[in-house]
Amino acid sequence: SYAFIRRGCPKKNIKNLMCKPKPIKPNTDDPKFLTQFYPGLHKINNIMKTAFPILLSSSDTQNLFSKSPRVTFKRPKNLKNILSKPKLPSNNLIKNTTETAGCEPCKKPRCGTCKFIKEAKTFKSSVTNQNFKIKNHIDCNSKNVIYQLN
Repeated sequence: SYAFIRRGCPKKNIKNLMCKPKPIKPNTDDPKFLTQFYPGLHKINNIMKTAFPILLSSSDTQNLFSKSPRVTFKRPKNLKNILSKPKLPSNNLIKNTTETAGCEPCKKPRCGTCKFIKEAKTFKSSVTNQNFKIKNHIDCNSKNVIYQLN
């Protein structure tokens, strides 16, 4: 509590908050159907509720669920999540790679992208005319790559 007093918090508020019990979370043992959010899935809750009696009617499945599963959505990855990592990778993780940094075609016989890939160690911004070094090995099979069209 001393740290809060040093920060200027009123003593009355500190005592009340420290003595106040933590709220008890409700017991949610309800079955959950977890899926990634998609705008077309807005009616899935109703579908689950109407289809639940079918599960109850069968002797094989009537004991699986006590209630209809609750639909829970998780947020899909956005462009920021795909392109940036939440923490920096360790230095030894990047330097252990035997491939040289830069961009090159994969040279697989059936690859249709190779003819469009230009071998390069750097690229130049068409907006700022600034040169940037390509820090990792990139080829036709690399994921999460933004291509520069010339």
